[in-house]
Amino acid sequence: MQFLTVPVGNTELAFISDSSITVPFSFPQPVTRVSCMLQGLDLEYPDDDHHVKSVHLEPQIQFDDRVSTTNGTLRVHFIWRDDADSIGDGRIAVFYARFVLVGE
Repeated sequence: MQFLTVPVGNTELAFISDSSITVPFSFPQPVTRVSCMLQGLDLEYPDDDHHVKSVHLEPQIQFDDRVSTTNGTLRVHFIWRDDADSIGDGRIAVFYARFVLVGE
């Protein structure tokens, strides 16, 4: 069993409320199956007049051991609502998350 921490997003960049980010990963040794879990999350509005009310994360691992036994991508689709309960109103927020990938 191997563990790999994968950062998604950036504390210096802001994203719209319905976005996806795809990042590559590479295990040092071959694996046949990969799963993931959330290790940490930072989501905040750059201005002080809004607050995050809820967050929905959908991580999707794209890995096929017939193509590569070490490489794949992690795609994370995220949606958040502000305190006015709106989605997709053009507001931006800083998004940074860390996922732990488990290779078996």
